[in-house]
Amino acid sequence: PRGASGERSLDGAEPGRFRGGQAGSVQHPSTPAWIARLGGGGPVKERAWRPGEVDLRFHRYVTGVDGARLTLDAPVFDSLDRRVSPVAVYAYDDRHIVREIGVESLRVESAIDGTFSEEHLRDAIVFAGVENGWMTGCTSRVGWHAGIQLEGSTRCTIARSRATDPRGPVIGGYHYNFATYHSQLILFVECFASAGRHAFISNGGSLDSGIVVLDSVTARSTTSSEGHRRWSMGLLFDNVRAEVPQDPDVIRLYNRGDYGTSHGWAAAHSVAWACDVTPEGRIVVQAPPPAQNYAIGCRGQILAEGPYPGAPGFIEGANRPGLEPRSLYRAQLAERLGMPKTELRGGAK
Repeated sequence: PRGASGERSLDGAEPGRFRGGQAGSVQHPSTPAWIARLGGGGPVKERAWRPGEVDLRFHRYVTGVDGARLTLDAPVFDSLDRRVSPVAVYAYDDRHIVREIGVESLRVESAIDGTFSEEHLRDAIVFAGVENGWMTGCTSRVGWHAGIQLEGSTRCTIARSRATDPRGPVIGGYHYNFATYHSQLILFVECFASAGRHAFISNGGSLDSGIVVLDSVTARSTTSSEGHRRWSMGLLFDNVRAEVPQDPDVIRLYNRGDYGTSHGWAAAHSVAWACDVTPEGRIVVQAPPPAQNYAIGCRGQILAEGPYPGAPGFIEGANRPGLEPRSLYRAQLAERLGMPKTELRGGAK
């Protein structure tokens, strides 16, 4: 198959093997040619990315077969280029997937004293291997790693929930408020994060994609919300507001170079839309070699200079009022559902 970023249909060599409603995995291996196109993964000096480490996989359902064309239930978030990597769609048995799991009005707190102690829970609330799950009205005030985390999950909504005051040392790998790891098509809406390092973080590399943070607030964060490592795709920060950031970098879609495990290009095909990071706050947007990142209609300092080199991302309408549509996510949802934009309210998914 082949397809471009944002497309929901692919040209397949043997589409007749599929039927409507079938679960599939679109796979694009991280070949030497693909990694070379990214400059080794970014200006990574300590260790360039290795083939097989950053494979692209998109969990999708086939919704239609028309001749050589497969239609999917959601777009892919990168260009699938057979000149640099073979691309395939695999059918798989999805009977093991846990579906329709919800958590509502749950509060998790620690009974252990000591803000910087590691004796607390690692993660307060975790969705693991869940599809079409939801969480609403929950609060986490514990967890040295993450307050609310989704692992290997897809098509889940976290609404009107809070992750505050994480515990444990303030170092790498600690103090995430809301986190995704190997998860796709996740919506955080009307959520509140405070006193963490990375308030909203996509930490599953190329297996994290389609993550939306909508109408949410970060407070007193000590570093940025971001795609964290190795080519997370299709991230959207939409009307995210920062309160009293402890570090000026509030949102970053950028090259992380030698940070961590050679994180390199941490986000691609991602957008900050109408975000307000205070006059002192910064949004950093850089463009990976064959991709782009965007900051549209944001308020604050909107920059292209990060800790490692990278081409400038696409920046438009900074610090200017009157952005239309107000929300990119809600406008695209209205278009998909055939609804007037004014009808969309709350956590519509």
